[in-house]
Amino acid sequence: MNTANLQLKGLIMAMASICEAIVDKQLLTRGEIDAALSKAQKAIEEDDDHELSGANLAAILFPIRVLQLAGEIQSEGRRGNVFRLCQTCGEAQLSMFEGFSLDTVDAGPGSLRVRHGGTGPPVLLLHGHPRTHMTWGKVGDLLSPHFTIVCPDLPGFGRSYQPLDAPDSRSSSKRAKAEALVELMLRLGHENFAVAGHDRGSLTAFRMAMDHPDRVRRLIIADGIPVIEHLERADWKFARDWYHWFFFAQPEKPERAISADPLAWYDKLSPALMGKQAYDDLVDIIHDPAVIHGMIEDYRAGLRIDHLHDSEDRDAGRKVTCPMLCLWSLRDDMEQIYGDPVAIWRNWADDVHGFGIDSGHHVAEENPEALSQAIREFLERR
Repeated sequence: MNTANLQLKGLIMAMASICEAIVDKQLLTRGEIDAALSKAQKAIEEDDDHELSGANLAAILFPIRVLQLAGEIQSEGRRGNVFRLCQTCGEAQLSMFEGFSLDTVDAGPGSLRVRHGGTGPPVLLLHGHPRTHMTWGKVGDLLSPHFTIVCPDLPGFGRSYQPLDAPDSRSSSKRAKAEALVELMLRLGHENFAVAGHDRGSLTAFRMAMDHPDRVRRLIIADGIPVIEHLERADWKFARDWYHWFFFAQPEKPERAISADPLAWYDKLSPALMGKQAYDDLVDIIHDPAVIHGMIEDYRAGLRIDHLHDSEDRDAGRKVTCPMLCLWSLRDDMEQIYGDPVAIWRNWADDVHGFGIDSGHHVAEENPEALSQAIREFLERR
């Protein structure tokens, strides 16, 4: 981390401590917090002589913005999370992927946008929906001193190629995406590697381990189970909370609904937690109708063809043969809907263990330290 970022990190830690004390002791009302934020912003806008860059000033202000969530945090009994939330919001503004290269690499069916860097054994990180490779920024920085990190946009997502349409969505299947990503790793010089996937990326990571056991040394799944397990275990709670799976399976209507107002559909996007660079990148991308279609096709493939591939493997008795780590976000709904994810994965992998991480769904953004530590300890395990 460069000197400016180290200095800013110290400021963020101090601000986070102050925020925690203010919330814990209820020293300020919501109105007073709002007033303090407005006053600070106005002062900065009127000050032409400050030495900090706009991004650094924003980072200092983000912990103050977090105080606006004080009522919600207290009402949910999560006051102990204030420090980490403030710290995460501030550090989201630090530069990410330091020392990484950003390239476009031909992977056979098309080109993939990929960011890669670091030193050590190669690790492929696959994002979920509605994200791009940028979601891994903080994790990438934490892991890059120990591993060579490769973060692509999945096919159909971000600025990677759009798979060809087919009645069964086969070009958007996890099998097709896994093949393209294996080719990417080969073209970057990595014949064997570990792979970690989150959300939709976990489905592609799982398929890669199943179809390419000679390439994948270790598998890490975060917030995911095989598609067929999702579908066979679906009940009214799944239909209520994950309705988008079935809406996205419909022709044309999902694209029209999302493209009418992308920021209204994806209304939980936050530059405070994602980081401004990642947020701006994603906002630009979700206004591209072709990308919206590509992301929706990823879901259609799940209900049209991916579950068939899972079923074929299960019927043939095939399993993941490499060591596997299963992680899930404790403040998401994986356990509530499915129970113990590790128990499910034991039907699909010979060597699997796992645990939950204190986070909401987007764990790479919300608790990158815990996620990075879990990945590193697993990959360095003998």
